[in-house]
Amino acid sequence: MLRSPAFKAGAAGLFALCLAGAALAAPGCPDAGRPCDGHAARAQHARMNGDPAEHAARHLERLKADLKLQAGQESAWTAFAAQVAEQAKAARAERDEMDKLAGSATAPDRLAAHIAALKRRTAALEAGQPAMTALYAVLSTEQRAVFDREAPGSRPPRGPGR
Repeated sequence: MLRSPAFKAGAAGLFALCLAGAALAAPGCPDAGRPCDGHAARAQHARMNGDPAEHAARHLERLKADLKLQAGQESAWTAFAAQVAEQAKAARAERDEMDKLAGSATAPDRLAAHIAALKRRTAALEAGQPAMTALYAVLSTEQRAVFDREAPGSRPPRGPGR
């Protein structure tokens, strides 16, 4: 019975219906009038996640509490936190600039702007490395384990498409 042609045809039909249902249930582009190019999704992501500086401040508060810093570690923490806050503020400005280009600039102009933004981001990360290294040097073994797990950049990106 399981190998009969009628059973196979029925199973294939049921499978095709399941695939069609899944395709119809998949979310489409938020703006059906335009092709889905990712810019609308990035803008929606930005609105949902708020200001990078606020996010960084909340993350730093949690990290500092988890590290249970000693008095002698505070100066290294302050320098590190200031560097992270500065980078987060720059990230907001960068994101706003890219959003301005999203609808008006040509593809080559957007690519050039993106390359320039990545170069600025790399320079900012390099500028922040000494502060992170100095903080890491004064942490205990237990604190280093927490820092390795919770510090900025220690987690892979999360969310749709990642």
